Amino acid sequence: MTAKLEFIVGRAGTGKTHTCLASMTKALEHEPLGRQRILLVPEHMTYAAERMLAESLTHSAGFLQAYVFGFRRLARQVLMETGGAHLPRISDIGRRILLKDILLKHEKELSVFVRSIGKRGFTETLGRTIAELKRYRLTTDVLRAAADDTHTQGRLSQKLKELALIMDDLSARMEGRLTDQTDRMERLAAQLKEAPFLCGAEIWVDGFEFFNPQEMAVFHELFRTADTVHISLTMDGRRSGNCVQVNLPENIRDTGLFARSYQTMQALSQLLAEIDPTAAPEICLMEEQQRAQKPSLAAMERHLFGHARLTPIADNALKLVEAANPRLEAEAVASDVLRLARDEGYRYREIAVLVRDMDTYADLLLPAFADCGIPCHLDAKRPSTHHPLAELLRAAAQTAWRGWGYDTVFRALRTGFFPVVAEPAAEGGFSCGDWQEAVDRLENYCLAFGIRSENQWTATEDWDFVRRTISEDARETEQNAMRIAEEIALDDIRRRIAAPLSLLTQNLRREGGSAHERAHALYKFLTKLEAPQTLEMWRAEADAEGRLADAAAHRQIWASCMTLLEQLVEVSGDENLSARDFEELLEDGLDALEIALIPPGLDHVTIAAFDENSLAGIRAAYIVGANAGTMPRVGAQQGVLSDADRLSIRESLAHTNHTIFGGGHEQSFLERYQLYRGFTEAREYLWVSYALSSADGAALAPSPLIARLRTICPTVLSIPLAMVERTDDLVLSAPHPVLSSLAGALLGKKERGKMLPLWGDVYNWMRSNAVMHPLLRLMVRGLVSSPREEEQLSLATAKQLFARDGRISGSTTRLETFRQCPFRHFAMYGLGLKERDVYEFQGNDFGTLLHEILHGYGEWVRTKHANDWCAAEPDSAAKIDELMHEVIPRIRSSVLMSRASYRHRIERIRRTAQQVIRHLTSWAKASSFHPLGFEISFGRGMDDVRLEEFQLAGGATLSLRGQIDRFDVTKTRDYYLVLDYKTGGTSLLLPEIRHGLKMQLLLYLFVIRSLLHDTDSFPAGMLYAPVVNPIVKSDVRLDDSDLHKMVAKDMVLTGMLIDDPEITQSIDAMGEHLCITFNKDKSISKASARHIRSREEFEQLLAYLPQLIRTTAEEILRGNIQVAPYRFRDRNACTFCTYRSICSFDPELGQGDRYREIADNAQAAMEEIAQMVCGEVTSDG
Repeated sequence: MTAKLEFIVGRAGTGKTHTCLASMTKALEHEPLGRQRILLVPEHMTYAAERMLAESLTHSAGFLQAYVFGFRRLARQVLMETGGAHLPRISDIGRRILLKDILLKHEKELSVFVRSIGKRGFTETLGRTIAELKRYRLTTDVLRAAADDTHTQGRLSQKLKELALIMDDLSARMEGRLTDQTDRMERLAAQLKEAPFLCGAEIWVDGFEFFNPQEMAVFHELFRTADTVHISLTMDGRRSGNCVQVNLPENIRDTGLFARSYQTMQALSQLLAEIDPTAAPEICLMEEQQRAQKPSLAAMERHLFGHARLTPIADNALKLVEAANPRLEAEAVASDVLRLARDEGYRYREIAVLVRDMDTYADLLLPAFADCGIPCHLDAKRPSTHHPLAELLRAAAQTAWRGWGYDTVFRALRTGFFPVVAEPAAEGGFSCGDWQEAVDRLENYCLAFGIRSENQWTATEDWDFVRRTISEDARETEQNAMRIAEEIALDDIRRRIAAPLSLLTQNLRREGGSAHERAHALYKFLTKLEAPQTLEMWRAEADAEGRLADAAAHRQIWASCMTLLEQLVEVSGDENLSARDFEELLEDGLDALEIALIPPGLDHVTIAAFDENSLAGIRAAYIVGANAGTMPRVGAQQGVLSDADRLSIRESLAHTNHTIFGGGHEQSFLERYQLYRGFTEAREYLWVSYALSSADGAALAPSPLIARLRTICPTVLSIPLAMVERTDDLVLSAPHPVLSSLAGALLGKKERGKMLPLWGDVYNWMRSNAVMHPLLRLMVRGLVSSPREEEQLSLATAKQLFARDGRISGSTTRLETFRQCPFRHFAMYGLGLKERDVYEFQGNDFGTLLHEILHGYGEWVRTKHANDWCAAEPDSAAKIDELMHEVIPRIRSSVLMSRASYRHRIERIRRTAQQVIRHLTSWAKASSFHPLGFEISFGRGMDDVRLEEFQLAGGATLSLRGQIDRFDVTKTRDYYLVLDYKTGGTSLLLPEIRHGLKMQLLLYLFVIRSLLHDTDSFPAGMLYAPVVNPIVKSDVRLDDSDLHKMVAKDMVLTGMLIDDPEITQSIDAMGEHLCITFNKDKSISKASARHIRSREEFEQLLAYLPQLIRTTAEEILRGNIQVAPYRFRDRNACTFCTYRSICSFDPELGQGDRYREIADNAQAAMEEIAQMVCGEVTSDG
């Protein structure tokens, strides 16, 4: 028996699908218990087809005799009836895992593919190529024959042989155990004639324009088995009497719009003729356009993709839109969809958005629709590579195999599955907050103390790094007690984290483990963390909040991951598998995970791809991203076979019955047809839009189709970047998107004083709307207020922040910070904001180490050599090494010893210490002063030197503390000077002192005077001693003497000295180590004037200091938090400030930001100081 064959042909929208359904319905109603009636459609259309068929059948007549199949479901049904359906179907995940295993096993035999084995995504590409070869029925024998042909020499020949090798192993590994769709299609063609339900059946085939060789083999058997086969094809036709003419140019030319459908018709007719030469197919032509109900849409369907001249049609059914970028394009689409629903009465289910570049537009359309409250469904599977559970598996496995590195451990922790939050802490215990805050705290702790190894995470000893840095007597302070409590809590969290990770590490690292054992270890790890319960909790939360896509992801991911582990076991079973191979198999499997999204309800907008969608009955269609390179799409090589490879293979197969898809060359011919199908989906309204620039700002050109569409619709709506300048109907679409635009309008009003009246109306409406008013207030507050406008705290708030117990405490650094910028002081000392402490050897660590070495050396000289630096010089190098061995273990020792890149710094510290001590020794030879004290601490309870608290207005007090690096005196102690070791800048100028930028050295003089209060000592100076090892630049070779002179020049002691040549010469006889120089008559040179102060001026400076300190502290307590950074010379407070991102201070923006300028006038500064000391003016800091 040979089936009767009928072709139902017509252009898009002529009613071919309706004819198939109507004919099938009529047959079922006429014979409700007769033979089987089957509708065969593409897989993605089965649900829609079933629904349309069910709606067309009245009273369920003939429903039991009706089937709707795709080829996959047809194969399953046939195999269920004839045998073979019992074999489990391998998933895409399983195929990728199996291919990876095969590649790893044959690595040594491969030459073409060997470099691609480790590449991410290669197994997916290889799997697609193998599936294509099987669909085209190119067996391994055919491939090897093609490899030996003269057309496929060299690399292509080897590539085909390796493909044959991989395919043979794949078939052998799946034989009798697994099957895939291509294997099922072969069995379908072989066993179809044995299926009773197909014998004598009537079959309608709809929605295809092409059948691959495997599907053609199925039709070959259907023509022998079925009674009647109706096949609809989209093509042009012309009625000529009682005949239908289809050999029209758009059908028969290779570049014709319907060439593929015509070639399919010819191939099926030839297949039927091979079975029965007398059989002749019938052709039913659908001529009348049924879908396009507007003249412009009908004209577009008929002529857009042809060469006929188009004319303007003003029926408002076609809208062309250009947007500044894809985001604005997506927002405009959402606004127009709302317009259709509100003003035109469209249902959301009658609207579709067609996308070509899904990667770009999906992530823009979904939030745009959500902002407008539009229910939508993305008709595509979503990759779940970055779902928390997939990321947990990936990160935890990498942690186990590659060591417990900082990145991998915290990637695992941030998935949210670990038990970081324990039961509520007892009253008074430390709480780390929710799990995210707890992980943040733990991450900060690990960064600060360099916790980067498995041994540190799994140590049985408590983590006590904080306690090591706090002395026993300081642990009771409120701040330190809180830090210790936090450390104890974090240590508890660490133990809960380490337990499951440590067990997983042991199981995965085991040598010679099988895939089954490793997969079981991962499963036990997930159940130990209670991952299913966590996913269920997340799913319930997402459902409650209306996040249906997220809920679907949480619902499906567990089953997907379990399938992945099962496939791993299925592929490798109990064979020994190296850790590296298992990791690669797991990575490939995780990359293949996908989530099928579920529609949010019956009434929703569908976002679908051009190439594969199940749209039907669409009144309005939106085509987005109509840009050159996308419509039509520029051909991109896919698979492991290039276009040149495919051409060579075709030539080698020319003498056989086999062929292969032509790749990019053939795809380019199909582009017009795929675009044609998309552009003809709408019945009443079509929106076509394109972007003028990409998301990263690159210019884009519109598709060539836009030029032809503009002939029909000359008007193009433009969506500019400046939303506030727009006056089109789409501006005021929905409240939440409009709120964002209103913010831009108000900002323009603030900056330029102009705003369209439209936005005033919007503002007034939002003020009167109960839902939007709170959001409006929040937006306006953020728009018009900034830290610099909140210049003053209340007295109560300032006291609570800065002097909770009625006392401000700190060092001069705190007061100097306030004088640099009040806001910086507020952020640092009021809010306690600080940068992360990172386990690195930083600049301040370098200075601390050198300070400790210099202090130890000075004390050694004083006690062992009676303060004679010259006598100590021979043993200085040995003493420096001894001090380094003592000091380094106390200060960042583990950092310095942790990496070779740090250990070179030890040598740098040694050389710098040697250079500084050499310079100080040289100075000691020329000086009559000698050190009396090192590291003199003051201001704390246990310190030898007490400093009276400063009484402030309002009853508060100020307690200052500090440490003087060194002070020197003459033998008679009638003069003294203070030294401060500085690794950084060593400027000390009167304007800086006058404005409170430099108080430290002056305070040290003040403290030493109180220490020596029972003597007549007077300050001889205050100096910075550079702690540096200068780099000398010279174009000529220098001898040792010249080199030492140039080094000494960069190490001079800078600061202020008394205007007394005799005293200054006693400090340094020749002035070689000081910032001053002497004339030949031993007087101080004029060039040194800025570093010289008279006795009276020193007295005035010391008298000014308490006044400056009190004024500064009182201003702090008055709540001054202005963003008012200073600028002096080429320096300003913002250069190295870590709070710039908070205060937003930027003079270059032209928003009124100005530095607080400090005049570089030493004389004026000294005069102001003198006047303030005498009470003539008040200090303004």
